[in-house]
Amino acid sequence: MEEQIRQIVKEELSKFISINNYTFDRDIIILDGKRIRVGRTKGTEIGGALKLTETQLAFFGGALTGKLSTIADPAGGATIDSEARAAINTIIDRLQALNLIA
Repeated sequence: MEEQIRQIVKEELSKFISINNYTFDRDIIILDGKRIRVGRTKGTEIGGALKLTETQLAFFGGALTGKLSTIADPAGGATIDSEARAAINTIIDRLQALNLIA
């Protein structure tokens, strides 16, 4: 009887677990106060699909969106504030480094 139960559990789990990944056909719910922890040496990817042009992600209930186009560096204008432009360029660089914009 115990072996039959083990076999049933194994068969059911095999529907969701393969050698290299987990596949879910329902929402994943993480309870309050719990964390998602990732490794420190190889990195972790969120939103990577087999076809990167189809990858979409949303935060805090927002609309799903793919990778956004880049933001132009500030240029022109009557008053040139080099510190503000440097800060804006840094923000753009960081968004690009996170691959959130092109």
